[in-house]
Amino acid sequence: FFGLADDGSLVDEVYVGDSILVVGVGFDTEDLTLEFGGEEVKSVTASYGYFRTMITIPELQRGTYYLEETETGARSLDVDLKSKVTLSTNKAAAGTEVTVKGTGWVEEQNPKSKADMGKAAN
Repeated sequence: FFGLADDGSLVDEVYVGDSILVVGVGFDTEDLTLEFGGEEVKSVTASYGYFRTMITIPELQRGTYYLEETETGARSLDVDLKSKVTLSTNKAAAGTEVTVKGTGWVEEQNPKSKADMGKAAN
């Protein structure tokens, strides 16, 4: 019931902000609410017990989560939400200011170096 990759395989790793295709079958209820990690991500309507929709992974700290339909309690397999780091540039000369952004970090965690970020992402 949870996400399908472009090749049709099941998605088991995601990052904050990822758009994931979700397909649901076998639902009696027409109006459904989907939650990921307790956060509402989409309201959908099942026609003939079937729906197909895209969801966006919400801002949560890394960990293991599942997608749940709140009316029936149906849930997906566990999905790992991973930490992600992006830099404002991929090349810079010495002394150039580079902005580092990240998602999926534990709230109290504040990585101060590349080594810390590598440890935190594992």
